[in-house]
Amino acid sequence: MKIFRMLCLALSQGLILGLIASAIRQTLRRRNHPDFTYTPKQLEEGRRRWKTGSRILTYVTFAMLILGFIWCLYFLVLALVDPAQAEYANNLSEMIVGLLTIISIGFAFYEFLRHGQ
Repeated sequence: MKIFRMLCLALSQGLILGLIASAIRQTLRRRNHPDFTYTPKQLEEGRRRWKTGSRILTYVTFAMLILGFIWCLYFLVLALVDPAQAEYANNLSEMIVGLLTIISIGFAFYEFLRHGQ
């Protein structure tokens, strides 16, 4: 079980570091692009902020969903391997699913507001 837990920790760390590196890479690539200019400043800046917020929330939402999947899988295996800890594993899995539901609802609301403009 320790090896499986370490595997889940390694996957979580790799996912987080990969998403951070990808976000930095996209930011640097976009700034060096020759067509990156603003003509009507106020409108474009507002749209850019909404798009940036959407990209950030997309990364965060998908990262949280993948992390939630990894750890729910870990707690499922924990409950199967050690039935004495089944209630503990079930409670933590329910907390993870509840948190992911709140994050997904927040992302959906943000996208609803973004498409409404």
